Amino acid sequence: MKIFVINMEGATDRWSHYKDKKYNRWLATDARDMHPEDHKIKRMVSYHNINPNEHRGKIGCLTSHLNIWRYMVSNKINDILILEDDANPVRDLPGSGELPDDGVTYFGGITWHPKITDGQKKVNFNSGINKINFNDYRVLMTMSYYIPRWEIAKEMLDYIESRPRWRAIDILMKEIPIPFYVWAPAVYVERPVQSQIRGKKNKFSNEDYEWVKK
Repeated sequence: MKIFVINMEGATDRWSHYKDKKYNRWLATDARDMHPEDHKIKRMVSYHNINPNEHRGKIGCLTSHLNIWRYMVSNKINDILILEDDANPVRDLPGSGELPDDGVTYFGGITWHPKITDGQKKVNFNSGINKINFNDYRVLMTMSYYIPRWEIAKEMLDYIESRPRWRAIDILMKEIPIPFYVWAPAVYVERPVQSQIRGKKNKFSNEDYEWVKK
């Protein structure tokens, strides 16, 4: 399993947590200096009163993930784990043979009601792999997820690139027509650091896929 950690060029403090050579740094896309007329600014959907830097942060986050998927597809690379640089390991990874090969498996995040405005939802998982029932709940955050085959990455990439409008990547992921799974308990929890997208944040994911104050 090859592991990529998405990390901003200047965020060396965050990258310093990944000293093990199994982690590979993937430079994040910084959208703060985008041209005001860049089509991605209008393509991304946000609330009308969102801070412009947060709006651009969503674009940069989505673009960073898309670029890794594109790299997988272009080079026909399988067995990839994608992390954001606030992912903190709390247990060993399962072996690739323990994971489904027909879709994406989350190794961390938070469970939420299907309707976003209904808030977080507690889900009691079996130990190991659990297939997500999107009628019951969804998983938010793209802090830690596994793509088994480059063909899966291509399906994901083609779907999102075909969308006329974009939303935050964790919202879009649910719409991709492939199976999604959760590995429980979570392998990665969220390190309680300041978000690079949202200015105010005091809740973080735990190993039970809950959002808790720290």
